[in-house]
Amino acid sequence: MNENMIYKRLTEVLKLISADFNTQKRSLPDFVHVPDEIALNFDEIYIFVNSLYDKKFIDIEHLNKLKEINSNFNKMDSNKKLWNLNSLKTSSEWQDLRETASKLLYSLKVQQTSPDLFWINYKKVQDS
Repeated sequence: MNENMIYKRLTEVLKLISADFNTQKRSLPDFVHVPDEIALNFDEIYIFVNSLYDKKFIDIEHLNKLKEINSNFNKMDSNKKLWNLNSLKTSSEWQDLRETASKLLYSLKVQQTSPDLFWINYKKVQDS
């Protein structure tokens, strides 16, 4: 995957993280666990951020903010009470993530719009 595509995906995932609860829920299929899916989408793109930095798509401040988001997700991981829809909607931890992602988008000069997860194709598996 080239850096242009990685950068585009990163900004769309940041839009997902920074979005209000209703937009987050609406952006993902009904059959997924929304908080997990948000974190997984970030995790899948986070592995490429050093490459984006090396290729000058992002600067050191951006990289540090992305590391902060990753660190916050890691801290949240140990608290099972944060991984439900009510916590996604009301907890200070999720709100802090929204604010950090929103500020990062602003710093990247990316307009906050509804996320477009164009590269993901969700399929519901039928129970057997």
